[in-house]
Amino acid sequence: MSYFNDFPLQFYSFGDGEETALVQNLAVYVDILDDIKMNSAFYQDYNIQGGERPDQTAFMLYKNPHMHWTFYFMNDKIREQGWPVAYNDVVKRVKSDYPDYVLTTQDSIHSILAIGDTITGAMSQAVGIIKYKNLDLGQIYVEVQGNVKFQQSEMVVSNTDINEHVDLIAATQGYLATHHYEVNGEHVDLDLTDMSVPTNAVPVTNLDSYLNDNDRLKQIRVINPREINTVQQLFKEALR
Repeated sequence: MSYFNDFPLQFYSFGDGEETALVQNLAVYVDILDDIKMNSAFYQDYNIQGGERPDQTAFMLYKNPHMHWTFYFMNDKIREQGWPVAYNDVVKRVKSDYPDYVLTTQDSIHSILAIGDTITGAMSQAVGIIKYKNLDLGQIYVEVQGNVKFQQSEMVVSNTDINEHVDLIAATQGYLATHHYEVNGEHVDLDLTDMSVPTNAVPVTNLDSYLNDNDRLKQIRVINPREINTVQQLFKEALR
């Protein structure tokens, strides 16, 4: 990787051995790019297209795919969260993170239907084991046993105590369940068991949330192609 080519060399002893080896000092840090990303004369905004790789972006902008390292210095968000991915990859990730089925109720679940309990749908006869509860959103995450799915508007009953039951208002796959609510595009904290929930509150699913986060990563700041050679030279000189 060309980014490491100009890092200074130093002798380093590995382990307890007395012999040393000449290696690049990767801990060296220079702040030249920190200054540049605050200077509008040196940068421009760029929108990453779906599925576009960093090396492809670097080639498109600078005719040099090895300059992709500059994007991570110029943008803290992709350095911390990673490069945005294609739509299908986002779907694959959210399905992996939310593998369970989600049952939603407006009944209170604070003191009933404990994690680890087995529940059964009164109409569907679906069976599931409770894995997690989101008390504010009235959500019960269950690992469904078998192929029968829970149904919207049915009652689910604890197999341990028939007095513990709730009525569902939704039953869906985890990645399509509500992640949070928004009012006029702003995230709001709502308690679904509170019947005073604003009528203009819009549910945002787990998939929507992942897609929104991925889209925000696509808006980045890049070094102006006219200045890339100057910046690269300044970076090399600072390393030396």
